[in-house]
Amino acid sequence: MNHKLLSQLQPLSESTDLDVEMDTLIQNAIRSSAIEGENLNVESVRSSVARQLGMQSGGLDTAAAKATRQAFKDVSPDFFDLIIIDECHRGSASEDSAWREILEYFDSATQIGLTATPKETEDVSNIDYFGEPVYTYSLKEGIEDGFLSPYKVVRVDLDVDLQGWRPSKDQVDKNGEIIKDRIYNQKDFDRTLVIDERTELVAKTITAYLQRTDSMAKTIVFCNDINHAERMRKALVNLNPEQIKK
Repeated sequence: MNHKLLSQLQPLSESTDLDVEMDTLIQNAIRSSAIEGENLNVESVRSSVARQLGMQSGGLDTAAAKATRQAFKDVSPDFFDLIIIDECHRGSASEDSAWREILEYFDSATQIGLTATPKETEDVSNIDYFGEPVYTYSLKEGIEDGFLSPYKVVRVDLDVDLQGWRPSKDQVDKNGEIIKDRIYNQKDFDRTLVIDERTELVAKTITAYLQRTDSMAKTIVFCNDINHAERMRKALVNLNPEQIKK
């Protein structure tokens, strides 16, 4: 069912009335299932469609998005006996997060939080919700036991990362839009702002390091998202044509 519903959804513009769109998609899904001999419940279809629309709406505060956030309440609070939360330093560690609301709803279940990077700040705390760790396994132990590879840190500081970047007056982007005049920093790069020269410089730095050490060494480059990863891949391919042939 989910595959059929997903295949019917198209990207939505900001001006789309999601409630109307939801009703249309529900009717299409029901009609399609009737042709194929399936029997779909309207409410279950509505929940699935709401979930998909909520993801495509970019977080707009609409009826569909609200339905998405409350979908977990379709399940009774005592449904689960055990809930394991991976990366629990993220959403579930924040008191006002949607994940916290879900965990509190299923508070009768035993909840186990797992994280390699526990977080304790004024706003986010693993211990506040999950309590003191019942078991810890350090990075050093993981390396000594052979589960993790030993490493050394090679620090490379880019000027644009240290100093930030500010557009010149009335500077435009590739689409001809004027770039907002402010200082951009690492939190912006490859998220709200892409600087191609920065991507190329990082690729050159990686390439130079591998050439000095072992050009065939297995290497992982962590990027912010798929688009960033694709830009980095192209930059590395352009700089290493001989390696690509191999």
